[in-house]
Amino acid sequence: MAARAVLDEFTAPAEKAALLERSRGRIEGLFGVSLAVLGALGAEEPLPARIWLQLRGAQEAVHSAKEYIKGICEPELEERECYPKAMHCIFVGAQSLFLKSLIQDTCADLCILDIGLLGIRGSAEAVVMARSHIQQFVKLFENNENLPNSQKESECRCPSCYLQLPMQGWQDLLSISIPQLLGFKDFEIL
Repeated sequence: MAARAVLDEFTAPAEKAALLERSRGRIEGLFGVSLAVLGALGAEEPLPARIWLQLRGAQEAVHSAKEYIKGICEPELEERECYPKAMHCIFVGAQSLFLKSLIQDTCADLCILDIGLLGIRGSAEAVVMARSHIQQFVKLFENNENLPNSQKESECRCPSCYLQLPMQGWQDLLSISIPQLLGFKDFEIL
């Protein structure tokens, strides 16, 4: 049974119009919606003016995209969350599939600030949920008995990070796979 398509119109701060235009493709890809930035609301009023936005898509997707957009335009919380550097390839690998999944599930905006450091912003609920998922995942990673302690504490060996580190054997890179790092099948985020 196909999800019912809905149309939702709401406002955002006018100064976020450029951000929303730049983020349109990412938002549409993440949530499977169509986003239109319609224009100013009460342009003759003194600032802060607001702009109209329009989302079209499946009801659940529109709801999630709207929460995400509100979070990037008017974040209630902005936090940083550390994770073991050896987990970096999980966040950036496979075209950031894991990070995108976290964004879709929590509606928080997540970005890699540095190897081992994530930025999280959005509504209070979304940020707390994202932080909780990340902390749970880190705990599962650290408790994974399939990985030797040296791999849990070491630098990331994914291709995007490998060139930033001192040259070591490629066998380190090839010996670690994401399924091996995860070590479990039923992690709800994936």
